Amino acid sequence: MRPRTPVDPVRLFACSEDPAEAASLQLCRTTCLLQVSRAGLVSQASHSPDGLRGDRHKEEISLASSLLKTTLSETYEGGKDMNKKLRLATVWFGGCSGCHMSFLDLHEKLLDLAQHVEVVYSPLADTKEFPKGVDITIAEGAITNVENLELLEQVRQHTTTLVSLGDCAITGNVTSLRNFFPVSDLLNAVYHAGPGTAPHGSEAVKELPALLPKVLPIHQVVKVDGFIPGCPPEPQAIWQAMEALLSGKPVELGVEQRVFG
Repeated sequence: MRPRTPVDPVRLFACSEDPAEAASLQLCRTTCLLQVSRAGLVSQASHSPDGLRGDRHKEEISLASSLLKTTLSETYEGGKDMNKKLRLATVWFGGCSGCHMSFLDLHEKLLDLAQHVEVVYSPLADTKEFPKGVDITIAEGAITNVENLELLEQVRQHTTTLVSLGDCAITGNVTSLRNFFPVSDLLNAVYHAGPGTAPHGSEAVKELPALLPKVLPIHQVVKVDGFIPGCPPEPQAIWQAMEALLSGKPVELGVEQRVFG
């Protein structure tokens, strides 16, 4: 019988510059080392007079097993990092939700987006508390009351990239028309003297978050990293901005997309 040439398992696999492929190859190498060590143990045991395992092979098995466990752990953790989806949030402050409707008008591109992001907070999802560690937040609407203000501060604290979506978020737009009137006059006209069976007077005020003296666009309260104008923005403009955000680039829309109204 023709003698077999000893095989060096470490040389079975070429090196790779791709991190995912390199991790996979390293796993294969370590698995082969473990298999070869075990094969050597069985071979020595079968030819040994007493059939006992040698101490050297026990050490090889222990080392190879340890390497395999370490490589499995590193490969799994590395795989999570390489395949990790960005954490996306969308927020609705003082506005009509038209910007979110335009976001939904991405249609089949939402399926493409879902391959790259995990929606962790949104009026489109039943989430109650804004989470930590959000990569991208798309915020619609102006800041109109103390509830908006508190949520915006949380959003900015826990978000890497904050983008204002739509004219209300960027300029105040229709929502800020009340800035021409004192809050007391506004509440009196709408809730105190208004028609209908809705609660009136102090009873009505207790049901509402306290209004700010003036409606504010988001960037007048916290730092904003990008803007998508429009009332509402065109879906194509939203998608172009999302593509930039997913690739780590700044949001830069074309001249024809930098319009209000």
